Amino acid sequence: MINLFAAFSAHGDGPIVLVLAPTRELAIQIQEEALKFGLRTSIRSTCIYGGAPKGPQIRELRRGTWLTFTCLNLLYFDHNFGIT
Repeated sequence: MINLFAAFSAHGDGPIVLVLAPTRELAIQIQEEALKFGLRTSIRSTCIYGGAPKGPQIRELRRGTWLTFTCLNLLYFDHNFGIT
């Protein structure tokens, strides 16, 4: 599976998977679980949500991520900040 992700992702391509959760608490919880698997597989993930500083979230997206978790009200986040 890792080779599949690597084959289809280049820096700046944006996430391969976008997971939408109904609440930010659930998005954070899902991302915490994904981190456990990501450590062993080197799959990078991030979570973007309101109520937290945008700077670190933007840096995570620019660093490159394969999985992005968000709640429905922040779906526009990437496009408003020019991040794919």
